[in-house]
Amino acid sequence: MKQLRVDCELDETYAELYEDALAVAASFLQCAKAEMAHTADLRLHYVITVRVVTPGCWVAYWCKVVRVGETEIGHKLASKFRKSAELKSGDRFTIELPKGKGPTYRAGTFKVLPSALREIALYHERLLGELRKAAHENRLKKRSVAYRLDRDRRVSTKCKDALTAVEMLRSMIAVD
Repeated sequence: MKQLRVDCELDETYAELYEDALAVAASFLQCAKAEMAHTADLRLHYVITVRVVTPGCWVAYWCKVVRVGETEIGHKLASKFRKSAELKSGDRFTIELPKGKGPTYRAGTFKVLPSALREIALYHERLLGELRKAAHENRLKKRSVAYRLDRDRRVSTKCKDALTAVEMLRSMIAVD
C-alpha cells in the first residue's frame, strides 16, 4: 500500500487532507447504511474511493457499484472492466465515474441515486470538493515554494561566485 511522503509542513497538511477525505468516505458509507436500514428497497449504488496514487498525490473519486448478473451481457461487462479477475454471478465490482473539470462532480452525476441517498451523496461531494480544492492549492503552494527556494539558491550561488571573482581580481591587481 502506497503512503504519502511527508517532507515539510505543507506535506503534513496535505496528509491531513487525505485523512479528512478518508473520514468523509467512511461517513458517507455510514450515512448510506443508516438510510438503507430505514428503507428496505434501497441499495448502495455509489461508493467513495480515496487512494494514494504516488507518494506525493492522493485522489478521491466516486465509483459505481456494479453487480455481475446471470446474463451473458453481465459477464461481458465484468470481463470488459475487470480483465484480470474471475468474476462470478453475484459478485460486485466498481467502476470509477468521470469527474470532469474542476474540483467537484456535477450534481447530475447523482441523478440515478434514489432521492434518500442523493442528498447524502451531494452533501459528501461538497465536502470532498472542498478537500480536493484545498489539496490542489496545497500542491501549487508546495511547487511555488520549491521554485522560490531553488531560485533564491541560484541567485545566492551566482552572487557568491561573482564575489569570489572580484576577490581574485582584487588579489591579482594587488600583486601587480
